[in-house]
Amino acid sequence: MLCGVEQLHDMKNGTPDTEAKQPAALPVFEHVEVGIYRYRPNGNYYARTAVNGKRTWRSLKTRNLKFARERLHQRRVGLAEVLYLANL
Repeated sequence: MLCGVEQLHDMKNGTPDTEAKQPAALPVFEHVEVGIYRYRPNGNYYARTAVNGKRTWRSLKTRNLKFARERLHQRRVGLAEVLYLANL
């Protein structure tokens, strides 16, 4: 113990382990609803979508949850129309 604070050491190289002392940080994105997340630093809403099989963040360009819901719905309807027309 040093100065009343116990130091944790990495077993491989004997250096102090600073990660064990730090409290867990809050997540940057807060889950609001299915497919909608809020970015904590600025309050903007984002959609969590998949593009070519990879998960991505797409801004809904609003800080208002009601408008975020509408924009997500518009994106999903627009995508459904594109997929429908592609299969004709």
